Amino acid sequence: MITLNLDPELENKIQQNAKLNGLSVEKYIQSLIEKSLEIKDKRQSDSLEYEAWEEKLNQFVNRSVDVNII
Repeated sequence: MITLNLDPELENKIQQNAKLNGLSVEKYIQSLIEKSLEIKDKRQSDSLEYEAWEEKLNQFVNRSVDVNII
């Protein structure tokens, strides 16, 4: 169990948004946290994919090429 001490204004906004979405406050906060973690995981995944792509590009650019000129 996690307990949060929130600013009353923030707490009211959370309660309003939860109600607008037809969720309990707990379920609403849980959905926000899950979405936040998914975005973070996606960014990390994208970063790793970019790093792998960049490494392959560097390998391609720095490869040795034998060229026979006639």
